[in-house]
Amino acid sequence: MEMKEKYTISEATQLLGFKSRSTLNKRTKTAGNDGISFEKDENGNKVIRLIELQRVFPDRMQEILSNKSNAANTIAKTSTKIQPRTTQNMVNAALLQHKIESLESQLEQEKSERIRERLEAQDRDSKAEAREHLMQQQVGELTKSISQHTRLLEDHRSPKEKTKGSRSSLIKEIGDVLKFFAVAVIMVTLIIGIVYFFG
Repeated sequence: MEMKEKYTISEATQLLGFKSRSTLNKRTKTAGNDGISFEKDENGNKVIRLIELQRVFPDRMQEILSNKSNAANTIAKTSTKIQPRTTQNMVNAALLQHKIESLESQLEQEKSERIRERLEAQDRDSKAEAREHLMQQQVGELTKSISQHTRLLEDHRSPKEKTKGSRSSLIKEIGDVLKFFAVAVIMVTLIIGIVYFFG
């Protein structure tokens, strides 16, 4: 029960731990040191001051006040222990939240990096395919051109004219064909080199 300045008979009975109000009622009618002085409230009920209860029942009141003091100290100590723990828990929670946010940020950066690398790889593959297609096209055009020049260089003379031709002209024609093939091979090599160097 909460300690206060004045108590009704019922409240004082409860505070002192008596079984019934009659003990206090009898003492309010007794004169002398054993009697309890009282006042009356606005409703005419008897009220007893705390100091009067301490005078009449000193041992019992000392025990009550001691118990209440011990209880208050226990609550204060418990509260003191709980408060640092609560503060520490709040700090730990804030640190964990910060760590979570930091890890989430790192994860987002990793995702962005993976997406960027994938796009770059796709771009490189696309450029490589375009270079390969261009080279195939150019090789096809050169092959076609070589084939046309080869037909032009074929000997269209009649059998009689062929037998009449000198050996030196045949060697000259073969040399021209070989030169043409050499030039064609050099051109193809140059085109491949340029495509890889500048691509």
